[in-house]
Amino acid sequence: MDNLDDRDQLLREARGFFGLESKAAITTSDIALPTEYTQELRELVSEYGVCRAVMTPYPIGRGTSKPARLGTQDDFTFPIAMSAPIAEKNVKLGNASLESHKGGGLIRIPREIDEQGIIPLGQMLARYAARKFAKVEDTLGFLGDGTAPYDSIKGVCQIAVDNNKLVQLGATKTAPSDATLANLRALRQKVATPVIGSGVYYLHNTWESRLRDFNTVSAPNVYVQVGPRARATLDGYDIVWTEVMQPYITDAAASTYIAVFGDLSYWWMGEHGQPRTDFSTDVFFTTDELAIRWLEEIDFDYMAVDAAAVLKTAAA
Repeated sequence: MDNLDDRDQLLREARGFFGLESKAAITTSDIALPTEYTQELRELVSEYGVCRAVMTPYPIGRGTSKPARLGTQDDFTFPIAMSAPIAEKNVKLGNASLESHKGGGLIRIPREIDEQGIIPLGQMLARYAARKFAKVEDTLGFLGDGTAPYDSIKGVCQIAVDNNKLVQLGATKTAPSDATLANLRALRQKVATPVIGSGVYYLHNTWESRLRDFNTVSAPNVYVQVGPRARATLDGYDIVWTEVMQPYITDAAASTYIAVFGDLSYWWMGEHGQPRTDFSTDVFFTTDELAIRWLEEIDFDYMAVDAAAVLKTAAA
């Protein structure tokens, strides 16, 4: 009897911890349980997952991990005369810093929806979780500004600003539509020379129509993309579309990030373990509901401050 009492008490405490003890997640008036609906489901979703695809992965162990970061380096001396002393050179090494920053979410669904619902629920939830994890990763990796909403993480754009790798539109040019081809090209002058050969533009995909306007009779191949699924280039440099950058609009959007140019393989994406999916039938036992929880622990830091530059609208 004591074991049953302990179990009930544990369940009450677990429900109270999540603040969901007396709340029902969903009812049959929200999603019916039909008998003759197809189980086909297609979602209109955006493509995310840029940071995970292009940054260099690094496993975070316990506490804080410190991968190496190359600092300033002396050039070699040339020429050196016969029997002359060889000058000593200095190569500075530093460290990036990666630690676990946790994010995720929890949903609950009635058991009947899982077992008898109109859609293949497991497939839908797997895609949902993958998209949401990727959106969080890209938001932190690109837009983290070191403040509390980003759990002190600084992403590509803020590091570029901190290290004068910034091209900002002139005063009063607060609309993204004020950006010119010259502004986008100026980003390539802000990065290290090797990045000129390996760099990529990162833009929101609403810029596709605007970039086509940069083509002229005398320069018809400034922007090239044959078909919506084809590889897009600007001045021959690949473009990667990401939903977290500033969309193309003609209204004011002061101090927002329009574009990044760089080689993001010179950035670490740290991860402790891997994204987790956990299930429980006990937390919501009294309402016969299934709890599904997703968690991941990630961080971002740079290997080189001159690996990326950013284009930003004016502050006012």
